Amino acid sequence: MKKKWLIISVVVLILVVAAIVVFLIFQNQNKIFSLESKYYNTGEKIEINISELEELISDKESFVVFVSQDMCLASSNFEVVINEFLEKNPITIYEINYSELKRSNLGDFLEHYPSFVIYKNGKVVDFLDANADEDTDYYKTTDGLESWLTTYINLAEVNKDNSLSNNNTNIDKEDAENENSAENDNDVVREKVNLRKDKHVECVVDIAKMGILKYYLEPYVFTVYLRCKNDINAENISYKTENINAFVSQGSKKGLWKQIREDEYLTENKNKIIPLSLEINIPKDMIYQYSVWNGKVKIISNENVLTIINIKVINSKYI
Repeated sequence: MKKKWLIISVVVLILVVAAIVVFLIFQNQNKIFSLESKYYNTGEKIEINISELEELISDKESFVVFVSQDMCLASSNFEVVINEFLEKNPITIYEINYSELKRSNLGDFLEHYPSFVIYKNGKVVDFLDANADEDTDYYKTTDGLESWLTTYINLAEVNKDNSLSNNNTNIDKEDAENENSAENDNDVVREKVNLRKDKHVECVVDIAKMGILKYYLEPYVFTVYLRCKNDINAENISYKTENINAFVSQGSKKGLWKQIREDEYLTENKNKIIPLSLEINIPKDMIYQYSVWNGKVKIISNENVLTIINIKVINSKYI
C-alpha cells in the first residue's frame, strides 16, 4: 500500500513540476515583444539628442538605445561589438551621448557608460550597467549582447500584420501596452527625489500590476529604487526607515551589493545623485486587501531630516 502511494506521489510531483515548467516557458514568451516595424531590416545606427529621445518616449515607441561617451575606450570597444551585431541582426539602434542624459530622468538611473537601454512603449524595460559584474559578458561579444536582448525583444519582425507601426491605425499603442499587462513592469518601482524641493514624497507600489508569476509566487517582495538629487550640497547624508523590512544598498541593478546600514553615510555620483535601493519584504498575510502596507524612508543630513518618502503598497485587485 505504501509503495502504491509512493508511486502516486512521485507521479503527482512530476506533473506539478512539468506544469510549472510549461507555465514559466509561456510566461517568458509573453514577455518578449517586438520593436516598431520601421526598426527592422535596416541594420543602422542613428545618433540622436535628448530632445529626440524624449519625443520617442512621448510617442510610446518600442526601441533600443546605445549610450556612449566621447573619448571612452570602453564605449569604442562596445561599439565594435554593436556594429558586428547589426551585421547579423539588421535592426535600428539609436545612439546618444551620455552627457546628453544629464538633462533627462534617464540620467538619474543610468550612472555608468557605455550602456544599452531597452524601451517598450516609452518605458525602460532594462539596461546594461557597465559597473555590474553580471552584465560583463553582454559587452564582450555579439552572442552575449544577443542573448541579453532576446530575453526581451524579437530581433526579427515576427508578423507584420500584428507589429506596431506609425502607419498602422488599427492598433493603438495603449491597447498594446494593456495586452502585455502580464509583464512584470511593477516588480521594480523607481522614484526620483529632489532634496531641495521634495519634503514629502509618496511612492505607490501596486502589487496587482506585477507579472502573473511574480504575483502568485512572491508578491510580498519587491524593489524600490530611490534616486535623490543633492542640489543643496548636503553633507553626511544617511537614511532611516520606519516600518520597513528591507535589504538596503546603493546598487542600481540586481547583484551582489554591500548592505548599507542606517549609521553609514551614503555616497553620491558625479551628477550629485544619491542612489538608494530597497528590496522590501512585507508580511504575506497582508497582501490580499486594497491597503496593504505603509512604510517610510527618511533622508537625513547631520541628523536633520531633508525628505520623507512614504512607500504605500496597495493591491488594486481588491478595490
